[in-house]
Amino acid sequence: MAEFHFYGSGEDRQEILACLFELGFRAIPNLTYEHPQAREFARADGDLHQTIEINRILFLAGPYSKRSPYFVRLPSGRYEGRYQIDINRGGPLISLALPGSVHEGGLVKLTPGSLFHPRLYWDDDNALSTRPPELLRDYYGRLRKAISKIAVPQKPLGIRITKNALGRYEMGSAEILVDGKWLSKGRQPAKRT
Repeated sequence: MAEFHFYGSGEDRQEILACLFELGFRAIPNLTYEHPQAREFARADGDLHQTIEINRILFLAGPYSKRSPYFVRLPSGRYEGRYQIDINRGGPLISLALPGSVHEGGLVKLTPGSLFHPRLYWDDDNALSTRPPELLRDYYGRLRKAISKIAVPQKPLGIRITKNALGRYEMGSAEILVDGKWLSKGRQPAKRT
């Protein structure tokens, strides 16, 4: 699976969304649905921002998506009888988790966002697993490159982070979750080996 992690604040989400829409992606919220159909967004509007407040994970469709999203009916639990998208079937789709940013105790708690696609997708027509198409890998690379311009490497921390989020961290008004530990200014992770 191709995967890319980055940090940002809630204010940075708009810039990330603008990048993906400029590149021609359509965003599908990762929610549970009453029926096996989901709304696709071609631009950031109030409805999309409301869904992001519920769940910051979006599935991204594009020219590489040859099928509709594949829905699975949930058999039990709180959402029994509702539907959820299976990223390993249909589409294919790319997954984008926007960076987390929660205000707590006078601090902003920053958790990583991620961009990924499965290493294999299920091809229903041929009843076999298949690699993602070259076009999907190309679009994944384009979005990763665009996000890399926003979330730049921060070597002492060993992460990619937006200037806005790094500024909050440097001022002591934010903590960053890295490898399961909350870091604040002055406390940095041990070197990764």
